[in-house]
Amino acid sequence: MSPAGRERGRVGRPSAAASAETRGRILAAARHAFAAAGYSGASNKQIAEAADVTASALYHWFDSKAALFRAALEESVEILLAAYMAAAKEQRSCVDRLCAALEANVMLNREHPGLAEFLAGSPMELRRSPELASSLGPTQDPVSELFRAWLEEGVSRGEIDRRLEIEGTVRLLTAISFGLSWFHGLVPEPEDHDEMLRLCQRLLRGQLL
Repeated sequence: MSPAGRERGRVGRPSAAASAETRGRILAAARHAFAAAGYSGASNKQIAEAADVTASALYHWFDSKAALFRAALEESVEILLAAYMAAAKEQRSCVDRLCAALEANVMLNREHPGLAEFLAGSPMELRRSPELASSLGPTQDPVSELFRAWLEEGVSRGEIDRRLEIEGTVRLLTAISFGLSWFHGLVPEPEDHDEMLRLCQRLLRGQLL
């Protein structure tokens, strides 16, 4: 086939960039819908309208609402994990890494509204809907694994007391990180939220109490 013929054959087919942009819009709309209405309350029709695609286009990407939920969850975790790792890359101590991660978490909530609410509510959605949980299969928690690795390295370096109960601390750090972002939409002014961030960082550094 001639080059011209090949070009004519491509007419009407979306580029890879356009396809990725469409998929991104769908997942962002899904995050918002699941965070606001829960898994059972959010509808594919509502998500398609918010993403500015047709219902048939939505099913082209995801064959069920459960598949859409899983994709939104996986992407959200990837976004959070990448931001934490990037923020901590230049930090040497465990506490500095954790403080940098908290700051990255807050910035993410501004760049991706609904991300924290969706991630924070996902475990409860899986408990409420056994069908959803079984369709998703076992889920990984790479964020907790990252926190655990930082803490264990801090202990091995002597930065942190060896008596630290690591598993409980990992859960506490996860609660703080999600809770801080969740509060972003509740406090009156951005400055109030920034103050909460600084207080959390002081708490991690042992300077608050």
